[in-house]
Amino acid sequence: MRVRDAAVPLTSLTALLACTSADQPGSGGWHEAPPPLTIALSGPAEAATVWATVEAVPAPDIQFLALVQPDPNHLSPVAAPVSGVLLHIQAERHARRGETLAVVGQGSEVAGREVAVVGKQVGAWKPRRRQGQVVWQDDTLGLLEEDSYWLAVGTVSDLESGVIHADDPASVQLGTDRHAARPGRVEWVRRPGGGSPYSVDVAVEFRGTERSPVDQSGAVTVVVSPAHPQDTLAAVPATAVVQLPPGEAVFVPVGNGVYSVRWVSTGPSVAGLVVVREGVSPGMSVVARGLVGLVEAARDSLARRGAKS
Repeated sequence: MRVRDAAVPLTSLTALLACTSADQPGSGGWHEAPPPLTIALSGPAEAATVWATVEAVPAPDIQFLALVQPDPNHLSPVAAPVSGVLLHIQAERHARRGETLAVVGQGSEVAGREVAVVGKQVGAWKPRRRQGQVVWQDDTLGLLEEDSYWLAVGTVSDLESGVIHADDPASVQLGTDRHAARPGRVEWVRRPGGGSPYSVDVAVEFRGTERSPVDQSGAVTVVVSPAHPQDTLAAVPATAVVQLPPGEAVFVPVGNGVYSVRWVSTGPSVAGLVVVREGVSPGMSVVARGLVGLVEAARDSLARRGAKS
């Protein structure tokens, strides 16, 4: 951190305002960043600024609400244990563990035997062969869609999604009991088709149990813990973030007495610092204290810009 003298009354300041195409009529929007703004300070006002280095911190947990649905990606093939004639096969139905799904006749009517094919999981049974067909050993007789796999699907912002990856660990809280949270993992991260370009869908896979059925009617709380070593974010002291009319901002020194306003999107606090998801990068400098002159100059420039529009 660069330390200057204590704050003193402002003696001189100038503001330099640069506008982009976002200022053109009809080109702006609530989601677009405000135009770039540069502030020039001199004298005691500039000497009062105290700088800090933008740090890199591990990405914090991301929490969102989700809805539960069966996971269709867990189809278990049920194979013929021997070669023979398919004497019997269950129609499509919900099967129980240990239920006979098919019977294969092996050998001749005199010396032959009947071999039962028993389901090992609970789920939706979908036959793929017909009674009377000849089957070979390891032929697929049908598919069993297991009940115990579920997806909790919710939406996060595009900024949050940058540190969420498939297989990241997660927890799924069903209801209000925090102690009943079930472990899970991120199955996929996708942009919704035809939806907002500023949000991303995230699906977390978790397991259910026969003793604790999953309620699909209510929303659940999902917490994803980014696990990749490269999932770090910029973080600054809380005092560095100011609120200007367009939104949150920090001031970055770019020259002798010249400071650039960086519009930022902040997240939770980590290790006493505020996470900044966009606008600055680790290693940069920001003004952490002595911002009175910079804030006054920025507000004045934004007010004059509004009066001209």
